[in-house]
Amino acid sequence: NTIQRKYKAMRRVFLSRKSDKFKLYTVIGMLLCCAFIWGFSPTGALAATKSIRLSSKNFPEESLLKAVAAYDKNHNGYISEKELKSITSLNISKYPDYDGEYDEDFRYFTEEEFVFDFKGIDKLVYLESLKLMLVGGETAEGVHYPSETRNFECIYKLSGLKTLHLYSVSVPKIDISRFDKLTTLYLYDNPELTDLTLNKALKSLKLDGLAKLQHFDIPALKYLKK
Repeated sequence: NTIQRKYKAMRRVFLSRKSDKFKLYTVIGMLLCCAFIWGFSPTGALAATKSIRLSSKNFPEESLLKAVAAYDKNHNGYISEKELKSITSLNISKYPDYDGEYDEDFRYFTEEEFVFDFKGIDKLVYLESLKLMLVGGETAEGVHYPSETRNFECIYKLSGLKTLHLYSVSVPKIDISRFDKLTTLYLYDNPELTDLTLNKALKSLKLDGLAKLQHFDIPALKYLKK
């Protein structure tokens, strides 16, 4: 009887441990299945490819968000790595009436809306050409305000930039020497610019409407053609 009791006690312990192991293996199996399903789901695939969500948090500037969203070919609200690689050129106009023609997308702006936020543009790591126009725009009373710029420093993370056109973009300092590959620079109507540094790679340069420019650092522009 004593032996039988000991046997039964040992058997219960073994079964208990076996049950715990079985539960553990079951949980692990479920987690592996979830990971497998997650990896092949649209959301999981996006997470794996470091996609960029198209949101006002990532791109506070509406016109920038709209320009980037045009590359969302599958309309899932994200920019995948493949889609990101296709964003090599952006032509942005914040105010639809910049050409003087009041077409169907014309609208009035409030005074608070005369702002351009560069936040998020640094995510566009394959960008080679940027043309930004902040020309035009008016309130319902017919008043135009110079556009305030925010987070301009984000632009310096675009290491592959080759062409930069800024129209009526008001910033006090621009350091083009931080763009090793930039060969074309056009700056028009920047009433706040006082400090401009160029790089040596420039081949095409045009400056106009820089009334306050005081410090102008010009390196040996041996590649400049015009």
